[in-house]
Amino acid sequence: MLDKLKDAQHLTPKPLIIPSRHKFLNRKQNEGEGISTYIVKLRALAMNCDYDKDMLNIMLRDVFVSGLRDKMILDRLFEEDNINLEKTLNIALAMEKAFKGVNDIMGGGINSMQTFKKHMDKKSNFTKNQKKTYCSRCTGTNHEKENWVQYKNQKVNLNLYIVKENLDTILGREWLYKIHLDWPAIKAIRAKTEQNLNNLLREYKDIFDDKLGEISNYEAKLKLRPGVKPIFCRVRTVPFALKGRVENEIDRLEREGIIEKVESSEWATPVVPVVKTDGSIRLCADYSVTLNPNLIVPQHPLPRLEEIFASLNGGKQFTKLDFKHAYLQMKVHPESQKLMTINTHKGLYVCKRLMYI
Repeated sequence: MLDKLKDAQHLTPKPLIIPSRHKFLNRKQNEGEGISTYIVKLRALAMNCDYDKDMLNIMLRDVFVSGLRDKMILDRLFEEDNINLEKTLNIALAMEKAFKGVNDIMGGGINSMQTFKKHMDKKSNFTKNQKKTYCSRCTGTNHEKENWVQYKNQKVNLNLYIVKENLDTILGREWLYKIHLDWPAIKAIRAKTEQNLNNLLREYKDIFDDKLGEISNYEAKLKLRPGVKPIFCRVRTVPFALKGRVENEIDRLEREGIIEKVESSEWATPVVPVVKTDGSIRLCADYSVTLNPNLIVPQHPLPRLEEIFASLNGGKQFTKLDFKHAYLQMKVHPESQKLMTINTHKGLYVCKRLMYI
């Protein structure tokens, strides 16, 4: 019996780590595959990757996010800081459930409207034989109000089409044929707009170049609680599939003067590479295990949502600003740079700008 068991073990050898990790890291959410099924399949693939407990949760989160198909869920997750796997799944599952509920409601509403329209058509045909009908638009008799579309001084009777899918609203051939648009004027407006934009880009080329910006006259200075001892964390393992991209990102940060290599440091914080939707790497520092619990944080009351909306009352023009690499635009005070030292597989680096955490 023992011999048979040994033979059975040879028939099912343990999967190799590198192929298993390659398969795990390249797993994407399939079309029509729910969030719950997707994460279950990822967990099954990760079992053969030989990650430790901490790295397993980090890798599950990163691969889960990078493989998601729904852009709205991705955008919502990107609004969060370095959240853990559990919170990532909770957000994704909640949004998936909400989307399903909205689709059910919208689908039911459209069917009800179409059914109601058919019912009313039959009723209208019946009542036309009984008494006169009046048009609410022209007050004429024996016809109902038609679907009139008005564009400037044109009024055209057109069919209105209801589409269930979430698509961009466009003018169909029927509408374009009957509504006469001033195409030369439309093209001229677009050309003028593009010309104005190009003039602005040329005039303020120092603002719109690809170089990293810098907030003037301000530096971030960290204050530690009294009696805090330095914390030095070891390097975390970087997946083989990400190692090259992580090294390129470290080199870029050093080349742009964001980080600077040092030989030794009392403080050292591990880094967490996050794969963005375009495949590039965002290098984050896990200060939750080093600095964050030991900082004196200035307390400032944050306004409530109602107060923010009230302050916008009466506004006519609104602008949404999104700084590229916003954290990195804030310089760090020289005394605080050593506290923010990061520990990578390429060595220790002090941070001269705020790191994304």
